[in-house]
Amino acid sequence: FGKDQYDELRRLARAVETRAPRGGDRILILPGIMGSKLGYPRPVLDDIVWLDPVDIVVGRLAELELTPTEKSAIQPVGVILLAYLSLKFRLRLEGYDADFVPFDWRLSIRDLGKQLAKIINADERPTQIVAHSMGGLLARARLTSVGPQLRRIVMLGTPNAGSYAPVQA
Repeated sequence: FGKDQYDELRRLARAVETRAPRGGDRILILPGIMGSKLGYPRPVLDDIVWLDPVDIVVGRLAELELTPTEKSAIQPVGVILLAYLSLKFRLRLEGYDADFVPFDWRLSIRDLGKQLAKIINADERPTQIVAHSMGGLLARARLTSVGPQLRRIVMLGTPNAGSYAPVQA
């Protein structure tokens, strides 16, 4: 993280730890494309493939390939904390019940949107979404499939009109 960011996250974590939850709205934080960690869930410590620099160096990225005939055993197992942990801490300090919704960014927006709608509809509490980049596309994809508990979507850098960035990359 670097010393300054580490100190800030440490300060925020301690502040969150000392505050009792205030029962605020549920906020789901959706990361951007490739912002979810993918790997093999394990009982104690998940086997992360994306984004584990050591696994990338030894050639494990090939395990992320999706084939049309078989279902991948790789699943979303969290988010890239460097990008999203501060946001979660700050929302919790404001009294919201904030949590991450990692997703398998290799799948289609339509399928991921259906999964998101199930998560939203499984809880009757008022829900808000803070979505970064591709996460905003998922939220938008299923707006008509969620109940009245979805109150607001905040999109940060969502390519609603498309993007040339993936082609350029």
